[in-house]
Amino acid sequence: MVDLASGRGTRFTFSRNVFSSAVWSPDGARIAYSAGRLGDTIYEKAASGQSDEQVLLKEPGLRHFPTSWSRDGFLLYHTENAPNTGYDLWALSLRDGKPHLLLGETFNEWAGVFSPDMRWVAYVSLETGPSAHVYVRPFRVSGQTGQPSLGEGKWQVSKDYGNWPEWRVGSEIVFNTAPDGTATFAAPVNTTGTAFESGVPQRLPFPASTGVTITPQSTLDGQRFLVDVTKDQRKSRTSINVVLNWPVRLKR
Repeated sequence: MVDLASGRGTRFTFSRNVFSSAVWSPDGARIAYSAGRLGDTIYEKAASGQSDEQVLLKEPGLRHFPTSWSRDGFLLYHTENAPNTGYDLWALSLRDGKPHLLLGETFNEWAGVFSPDMRWVAYVSLETGPSAHVYVRPFRVSGQTGQPSLGEGKWQVSKDYGNWPEWRVGSEIVFNTAPDGTATFAAPVNTTGTAFESGVPQRLPFPASTGVTITPQSTLDGQRFLVDVTKDQRKSRTSINVVLNWPVRLKR
């Protein structure tokens, strides 16, 4: 059983075990999450908590993890425990309920997120070896069939390690280094052209977050971050002493 605050003063309870974080719809009116038997079902529920949850997709034997919701009606998610391919990246069409495979290689891919303009997808992959890295690829929807796919071109954003990317407005991709560490990095990006561009990732001055693997999320204006910390890291605020007119004291 899970409680969720909607951010508008409303709190409601899920009557089943939830196996993923909740993903907000672009208008903030709905959320999507996985539940059921070990997360084999993706549900949708009104953020007001006033209506019953609806099944979007059910696939017994696979664990689902929704990660991003586009303005044009696609829900990004990854599946776990697929035979031969492990973690795979999918896009669920909310118009007709059909899932579309975006990446299903023999190595793992997960944590896909749409860019603010919906032209790009950042995700994590193990394609270069045991260390996870953040990559970006174009996101395309066929004008004839409406089928989503990833376009040509692929760019690696992280340098040494990267996990759980988040877009900060359209100017940065923020990611963490879990499980090898919990540092947070931000890489400057340019998404305005036909080709994606990214700069050298810089570590952000966030406090250590031992035991927390979620990347800090920025507000819509990009001016603030929401940072998770474990309970044992919550310390009382350190006091700061301010001395006024200190040059006079030096003359004494």
